[in-house]
Amino acid sequence: MDPVVCDSCGSRFSVKDLTEDHYGALDDQHYYQEFAEELRMLLKVKQFYRRHPEAEGRIRPHFQRVLESDDPEVMESLCAGRPLDEIELPPEELPLALAEDEAEVVEYLRHNGFSLGPRMRFVSEEVARLAGCVRFVACPRCEMGRLHVPPENWDEFSARNEITWFRPHWHSFDSDGALHVRTSGWEGDSHWTGKTTITPDAPDYAFWCWLVAQERFHRLVNVDELPALREEWSRIADRGR
Repeated sequence: MDPVVCDSCGSRFSVKDLTEDHYGALDDQHYYQEFAEELRMLLKVKQFYRRHPEAEGRIRPHFQRVLESDDPEVMESLCAGRPLDEIELPPEELPLALAEDEAEVVEYLRHNGFSLGPRMRFVSEEVARLAGCVRFVACPRCEMGRLHVPPENWDEFSARNEITWFRPHWHSFDSDGALHVRTSGWEGDSHWTGKTTITPDAPDYAFWCWLVAQERFHRLVNVDELPALREEWSRIADRGR
Protein backbone atom coordinates (compact mmCIF):
# COMPACT_ATOMS: atom_id res chain seq x y z
CA MET A 1 0.00 0.00 0.00
CA ASP A 2 1.30 3.45 -0.89
CA PRO A 3 2.07 5.16 2.44
CA VAL A 4 1.64 8.85 1.50
CA VAL A 5 -1.92 10.22 1.54
CA CYS A 6 -3.60 13.47 0.51
CA ASP A 7 -5.72 14.88 3.34
CA SER A 8 -8.24 16.29 0.85
CA CYS A 9 -8.84 13.94 -2.08
CA GLY A 10 -7.48 10.80 -0.40
CA SER A 11 -5.08 9.98 -3.24
CA ARG A 12 -2.19 7.73 -2.26
CA PHE A 13 1.41 7.94 -3.42
CA SER A 14 4.44 5.70 -3.17
CA VAL A 15 7.76 6.94 -1.82
CA LYS A 16 9.19 6.76 -5.34
CA ASP A 17 6.61 9.34 -6.48
CA LEU A 18 8.26 11.93 -4.23
CA THR A 19 11.14 14.25 -4.91
CA GLU A 20 13.92 14.29 -2.35
CA ASP A 21 12.72 17.70 -1.18
CA HIS A 22 9.18 16.43 -0.61
CA TYR A 23 10.45 13.33 1.18
CA GLY A 24 12.47 15.56 3.49
CA ALA A 25 9.45 17.77 4.16
CA LEU A 26 7.27 14.79 5.13
CA ASP A 27 10.08 13.41 7.26
CA ASP A 28 10.35 16.76 9.12
CA GLN A 29 6.58 16.84 9.62
CA HIS A 30 6.61 13.40 11.22
CA TYR A 31 9.43 14.11 13.64
CA TYR A 32 8.06 17.52 14.55
CA GLN A 33 4.72 15.94 15.50
CA GLU A 34 6.48 13.11 17.33
CA PHE A 35 8.71 15.44 19.35
CA ALA A 36 5.81 17.83 20.03
CA GLU A 37 3.76 14.95 21.47
CA GLU A 38 6.72 13.78 23.54
CA LEU A 39 7.23 17.31 24.88
CA ARG A 40 3.55 17.41 25.86
CA MET A 41 4.01 14.25 27.91
CA LEU A 42 7.30 15.38 29.44
CA LEU A 43 5.62 18.56 30.66
CA LYS A 44 2.93 16.40 32.26
CA VAL A 45 5.64 14.31 33.91
CA LYS A 46 7.31 17.48 35.21
CA GLN A 47 4.03 18.68 36.71
CA PHE A 48 3.42 15.20 38.16
CA TYR A 49 6.81 15.23 39.92
CA ARG A 50 6.09 18.69 41.31
CA ARG A 51 2.94 17.31 42.92
CA HIS A 52 4.59 14.05 43.96
CA PRO A 53 8.34 14.60 44.42
CA GLU A 54 8.59 11.28 46.23
CA ALA A 55 7.60 9.47 43.02
CA GLU A 56 10.57 10.66 40.94
CA GLY A 57 12.68 7.69 39.93
CA ARG A 58 10.26 5.21 41.51
CA ILE A 59 8.11 4.40 38.46
CA ARG A 60 10.22 2.64 35.85
CA PRO A 61 9.78 0.54 32.70
CA HIS A 62 9.70 -3.23 33.08
CA PHE A 63 13.02 -3.73 31.27
CA GLN A 64 14.76 -1.28 33.61
CA ARG A 65 13.33 -2.99 36.70
CA VAL A 66 14.56 -6.35 35.36
CA LEU A 67 18.09 -5.07 34.72
CA GLU A 68 18.30 -3.44 38.16
CA SER A 69 16.84 -6.41 40.04
CA ASP A 70 19.00 -8.35 42.50
CA ASP A 71 16.50 -11.20 42.76
CA PRO A 72 18.43 -14.50 42.17
CA GLU A 73 15.72 -15.94 39.93
CA VAL A 74 15.65 -12.81 37.79
CA MET A 75 19.45 -12.77 37.53
CA GLU A 76 19.44 -16.46 36.57
CA SER A 77 16.88 -15.77 33.82
CA LEU A 78 19.03 -12.92 32.52
CA CYS A 79 22.13 -15.11 32.41
CA ALA A 80 20.16 -17.78 30.56
CA GLY A 81 19.32 -15.24 27.85
CA ARG A 82 15.59 -15.16 28.51
CA PRO A 83 13.84 -12.21 26.82
CA LEU A 84 13.33 -9.33 29.24
CA ASP A 85 9.59 -9.08 28.62
CA GLU A 86 9.19 -12.75 29.61
CA ILE A 87 10.83 -12.33 33.00
CA GLU A 88 8.20 -11.88 35.70
CA LEU A 89 8.56 -9.34 38.49
CA PRO A 90 6.48 -8.73 41.61
CA PRO A 91 3.79 -6.05 41.17
CA GLU A 92 5.18 -2.54 41.32
CA GLU A 93 4.28 -0.73 44.51
CA LEU A 94 3.50 2.89 43.81
CA PRO A 95 4.66 5.31 46.49
CA LEU A 96 1.48 7.37 46.39
CA ALA A 97 -2.23 7.43 45.84
CA LEU A 98 -2.99 8.54 42.29
CA ALA A 99 -5.68 10.83 41.04
CA GLU A 100 -7.67 9.52 38.08
CA ASP A 101 -6.16 12.04 35.63
CA GLU A 102 -2.60 10.96 36.58
CA ALA A 103 -2.93 7.44 35.17
CA GLU A 104 -1.70 8.58 31.74
CA VAL A 105 1.56 9.85 33.22
CA VAL A 106 2.16 6.68 35.23
CA GLU A 107 1.53 4.52 32.17
CA TYR A 108 3.95 6.69 30.18
CA LEU A 109 6.67 6.30 32.83
CA ARG A 110 6.12 2.53 32.84
CA HIS A 111 6.99 2.37 29.15
CA ASN A 112 9.67 5.06 28.78
CA GLY A 113 12.98 5.33 30.57
CA PHE A 114 14.70 8.73 30.62
CA SER A 115 16.31 11.39 32.76
CA LEU A 116 13.73 14.18 32.77
CA GLY A 117 15.98 17.25 32.66
CA PRO A 118 18.30 16.24 29.79
CA ARG A 119 15.46 14.69 27.80
CA MET A 120 13.31 17.82 28.10
CA ARG A 121 16.18 20.01 26.90
CA PHE A 122 16.83 17.80 23.89
CA VAL A 123 13.17 17.46 22.90
CA SER A 124 12.51 21.20 23.38
CA GLU A 125 15.45 22.02 21.12
CA GLU A 126 14.22 19.60 18.45
CA VAL A 127 10.70 21.04 18.54
CA ALA A 128 12.11 24.57 18.15
CA ARG A 129 14.43 23.49 15.33
CA LEU A 130 11.84 21.54 13.39
CA ALA A 131 9.17 24.22 13.83
CA GLY A 132 11.21 26.40 11.49
CA CYS A 133 11.68 23.58 8.98
CA VAL A 134 8.16 22.21 8.66
CA ARG A 135 6.76 22.72 5.17
CA PHE A 136 3.59 21.39 3.61
CA VAL A 137 3.59 19.39 0.38
CA ALA A 138 0.71 20.11 -1.99
CA CYS A 139 -1.08 17.14 -3.52
CA PRO A 140 -0.02 16.86 -7.20
CA ARG A 141 -3.47 15.50 -8.15
CA CYS A 142 -6.06 17.77 -6.58
CA GLU A 143 -3.59 20.61 -5.87
CA MET A 144 -5.78 21.55 -2.91
CA GLY A 145 -4.86 19.05 -0.23
CA ARG A 146 -1.65 18.39 1.63
CA LEU A 147 0.32 15.18 1.67
CA HIS A 148 0.96 13.42 4.96
CA VAL A 149 2.08 10.05 6.25
CA PRO A 150 -0.43 8.46 8.67
CA PRO A 151 1.31 7.08 11.79
CA GLU A 152 0.39 3.52 10.87
CA ASN A 153 2.19 3.96 7.51
CA TRP A 154 5.41 5.37 8.95
CA ASP A 155 7.37 2.11 9.01
CA GLU A 156 6.61 1.54 5.33
CA PHE A 157 7.51 5.15 4.53
CA SER A 158 10.82 5.13 6.41
CA ALA A 159 11.88 1.60 5.41
CA ARG A 160 12.11 2.76 1.83
CA ASN A 161 13.94 0.85 -0.86
CA GLU A 162 17.12 2.28 -2.28
CA ILE A 163 16.36 5.52 -4.12
CA THR A 164 18.80 7.66 -6.08
CA TRP A 165 18.46 11.20 -7.40
CA PHE A 166 20.74 12.92 -9.88
CA ARG A 167 21.20 16.69 -10.07
CA PRO A 168 22.12 17.35 -13.74
CA HIS A 169 22.39 21.11 -13.11
CA TRP A 170 25.07 20.41 -10.50
CA HIS A 171 27.86 18.98 -12.62
CA SER A 172 31.45 19.60 -13.68
CA PHE A 173 33.94 18.43 -16.30
CA ASP A 174 37.58 17.52 -15.70
CA SER A 175 40.29 18.53 -18.16
CA ASP A 176 40.25 14.99 -19.58
CA GLY A 177 36.51 15.25 -20.25
CA ALA A 178 35.29 13.20 -17.28
CA LEU A 179 31.83 14.36 -16.22
CA HIS A 180 30.83 14.49 -12.55
CA VAL A 181 27.12 14.69 -11.66
CA ARG A 182 26.02 15.38 -8.08
CA THR A 183 24.08 12.39 -6.75
CA SER A 184 22.18 11.71 -3.55
CA GLY A 185 19.67 9.23 -2.21
CA TRP A 186 18.44 6.96 0.54
CA GLU A 187 19.30 3.37 1.39
CA GLY A 188 17.12 1.99 4.14
CA ASP A 189 17.02 4.75 6.73
CA SER A 190 20.36 6.27 5.71
CA HIS A 191 20.80 9.32 3.51
CA TRP A 192 23.91 9.68 1.37
CA THR A 193 25.39 12.23 -1.02
CA GLY A 194 28.15 11.95 -3.55
CA LYS A 195 28.74 12.13 -7.28
CA THR A 196 28.50 9.93 -10.33
CA THR A 197 31.50 10.04 -12.66
CA ILE A 198 31.10 9.29 -16.37
CA THR A 199 34.34 9.03 -18.32
CA PRO A 200 34.58 9.79 -22.07
CA ASP A 201 35.01 6.09 -22.90
CA ALA A 202 31.78 5.12 -21.09
CA PRO A 203 29.03 3.82 -23.46
CA ASP A 204 26.51 6.37 -22.14
CA TYR A 205 28.88 9.36 -22.03
CA ALA A 206 27.09 11.17 -24.88
CA PHE A 207 23.73 10.62 -23.17
CA TRP A 208 24.94 12.21 -19.93
CA CYS A 209 26.47 15.18 -21.77
CA TRP A 210 23.10 15.72 -23.46
CA LEU A 211 21.22 15.34 -20.18
CA VAL A 212 23.21 17.94 -18.22
CA ALA A 213 22.87 20.40 -21.09
CA GLN A 214 19.04 20.35 -21.02
CA GLU A 215 17.60 23.14 -18.88
CA ARG A 216 14.36 21.18 -18.38
CA PHE A 217 16.34 18.63 -16.39
CA HIS A 218 17.87 21.22 -14.07
CA ARG A 219 16.01 19.59 -11.20
CA LEU A 220 16.18 16.39 -9.19
CA VAL A 221 16.01 13.44 -11.59
CA ASN A 222 14.94 10.11 -10.09
CA VAL A 223 16.98 7.12 -11.22
CA ASP A 224 13.72 5.53 -12.40
CA GLU A 225 13.40 8.26 -15.03
CA LEU A 226 16.63 7.28 -16.78
CA PRO A 227 15.27 4.47 -19.02
CA ALA A 228 12.71 6.83 -20.62
CA LEU A 229 15.31 9.58 -20.96
CA ARG A 230 17.73 7.18 -22.61
CA GLU A 231 15.04 6.28 -25.15
CA GLU A 232 14.45 9.96 -25.85
CA TRP A 233 18.18 10.48 -26.33
CA SER A 234 18.38 7.46 -28.66
CA ARG A 235 15.66 8.91 -30.89
CA ILE A 236 17.45 12.25 -31.00
CA ALA A 237 20.79 10.58 -31.75
CA ASP A 238 19.23 8.46 -34.52
CA ARG A 239 17.80 11.54 -36.22
CA GLY A 240 21.26 13.15 -36.16
CA ARG A 241 22.93 10.27 -37.96
